[in-house]
Amino acid sequence: MLRITDARTGEPIDAVPARRSLTRVEAHVERDDLSALRVLLVADVLARTLELGGTPVVTVADPPPELRARADALGIRRAEGDRSGAGPALHVLAPDATPGSSFLR
Repeated sequence: MLRITDARTGEPIDAVPARRSLTRVEAHVERDDLSALRVLLVADVLARTLELGGTPVVTVADPPPELRARADALGIRRAEGDRSGAGPALHVLAPDATPGSSFLR
């Protein structure tokens, strides 16, 4: 079981419920800098780790074109642009970002 730290509480939690349902990994990038590139990388690694455990995953992000090109050059898997969908969502954001109400669904 993959455990992550809940940014709201600081407590470790299971990344996905015991039932293997489709999970969205949402990468929130707003700028074209190294922090944003790191967010895309972490989201990709998290999605791949969940997939290794048998969880179906869709990665969601809408990075600027320049950032997407940098991520492509590093082999970071492309994400879809649509943030809607069923199932739980794991949000990946830069350390200086503040989770807003749009993250809490």
